[in-house]
Amino acid sequence: MNVMVPSEVRETTPSPLSNLEVLNFVCYDRPTVFTIAKVVDSLLWFAPHTKTISVDKDEFSFEFRFTYKKQLIYEGEIVSCCKSLPISCWHHCVEAVKVVFKEGSNKIRYTLKGADIWEQIVTLCEVWQRMKST
Repeated sequence: MNVMVPSEVRETTPSPLSNLEVLNFVCYDRPTVFTIAKVVDSLLWFAPHTKTISVDKDEFSFEFRFTYKKQLIYEGEIVSCCKSLPISCWHHCVEAVKVVFKEGSNKIRYTLKGADIWEQIVTLCEVWQRMKST
């Protein structure tokens, strides 16, 4: 399940914010059943090559800073790996992610690299959310 945009729409519709560099998302009021990783994945559909995503929820905040591989150009056009995107999706282009979890004045920093970056993001968010729910 996708948090904000159904899979059918994500597969057939281009991302609306493909040139956005910074995306801030704030969760208000009601308790959320979504994982931070799912929120980040949905936000990356909206802005697939954004440099920074921040998610604020209650007294916590999460910041993800992305660096991307150079996009391939073939016959004068940027190669797109996913039909619905005018540019390559973030899954295929991300090179590294710097993550900062903030709670009050406390900050925890991580740098994620490698072919399995998405799995690393999911694991990191799950561990953090489990720690906060106990």
